[in-house]
Amino acid sequence: MPSLTALEISIHSTETDSFRIDSIPPLEEFWIRDNSGQNVLERGRIQGIPELIAKSSTCLRQLGLETCILYDRDPLLLDPYLHLTSPLHITHLTLMGYFVELNSAILPHLRYLSSIWIENYADARTRARRSAEQYGEPHHQESEVVTVDDIWKGLNREKIHLTKIDVDELPESLFHYLDSYTGLSSLSIGDAMWVPEAQSSRAARAIYSSALRNHVSSLERLSILSQPDSEWAFGDHSVSNSHLSYTCEF
Repeated sequence: MPSLTALEISIHSTETDSFRIDSIPPLEEFWIRDNSGQNVLERGRIQGIPELIAKSSTCLRQLGLETCILYDRDPLLLDPYLHLTSPLHITHLTLMGYFVELNSAILPHLRYLSSIWIENYADARTRARRSAEQYGEPHHQESEVVTVDDIWKGLNREKIHLTKIDVDELPESLFHYLDSYTGLSSLSIGDAMWVPEAQSSRAARAIYSSALRNHVSSLERLSILSQPDSEWAFGDHSVSNSHLSYTCEF
């Protein structure tokens, strides 16, 4: 497959046999979606992922890791997949259910980042607690916490300015990040049902009032998935308070 430039692997069964992918030629786009519900990817069923990413270091532009595991005792990290490679030049990163620590080893891979999609990103300790509550088990985890704040604080600190953001949680650190630059063209907000209502309402008021004031001239698309009776629902209350009403496509 010498002409292959994009690869998407979707795992749907826990019975997936082990196989290697490091013989595949360098890629421009690489996505792995683990829909097995049993974390097959982290059990080593697909071998050679770090090697393939390292081989693709100069040409890889889009990278995505997704899992449908929303509750687990341990965080799933992007970091182990990047430990063999020289700095990447990726412009888009998707993390669904995976964490990333913006440390000195990871930051060089994100220097060219312009687009990010983050979902199901709760901190490790919260994720473990929710898992215990869901299954009626005692929660004893004291592992190191990795939070979504780390991403926005790190991007802000390193002055990595994104033009496209897809998220389902909007912490204060994201608002501080958005206030630090201009040029955002697209913002998509999913419905994070686990976020407390009060926190979600504060975020909605912020988005519709002042959080995007630096991006009024550049924002072309604002997509919001919400419950119809929440403060996110677009209507008279949001139009009257919003400086975005006539500047972008809803």
